[in-house]
Amino acid sequence: MTCPPVTVSCLAISISDVPVFYYWDFGDGTSSTDSNPVHVYEGGDHYDIVGTAYTLSGCVEEETVTFPDAIQILPHPVAAFLIEPQTMDISNPNMSVTDASWGAVSCYYELSDGSVVAGWDFSHLWELTGTQTITQYVTNAAGCTTSISGEVIINGFSLYAPNSFTPDWDGVNDVWLPVITGVTNYHLQIFNRWGDLIFETKNPLQPWIGDVHEGDYYASDGVYQYRIIAEDLLELPHHFQGHITLAR
Repeated sequence: MTCPPVTVSCLAISISDVPVFYYWDFGDGTSSTDSNPVHVYEGGDHYDIVGTAYTLSGCVEEETVTFPDAIQILPHPVAAFLIEPQTMDISNPNMSVTDASWGAVSCYYELSDGSVVAGWDFSHLWELTGTQTITQYVTNAAGCTTSISGEVIINGFSLYAPNSFTPDWDGVNDVWLPVITGVTNYHLQIFNRWGDLIFETKNPLQPWIGDVHEGDYYASDGVYQYRIIAEDLLELPHHFQGHITLAR
């Protein structure tokens, strides 16, 4: 016995002075008129294979051979789980997953944030926003495995911008980078005290290291102004501005 899918090859051998025709009944509702068919069983069960050889000319003959329980396939376990809630806000992104699978002896989950959870039921605190995926993998006693995926939606938008940093490369607070979630578009600009644009990026993961015009030189100690325009998951714009103190 094995797990589906199972591929089976049938071979017909006959000796006749006239053409021989064949009919194969695979026991799962499908059939073939090939002499040597190949068939794939998708479901778990016991199947009889019935082969018939016949002629239509000369001495008309027909012979049928039945192979009882020729194929024995173990069923897959049924994967299923419940998510509560399926839609949440970034201010409280905690969900619970409850197993609803059948016929399994082991279970684990993979989440789109990189988390892997072993076991049947669990709670999870999301740090990402948007549509996230949970995939359940279940295995039965025979080693047959199946999986199913579900989605959750985490709504919301948040931004925290530090008010100072010390780019002296001592390993502490060396870069300035806002912490932002729920963003689809992002545009950061930093200006000096005279209003000159000295740094700009559309990558929310790119920090300012205190450079001016992409490294022409480094900014001196002082206070700088930032402006951020960002769009949330609904593509609604958010505007932020404030000051950064740079001190080496």
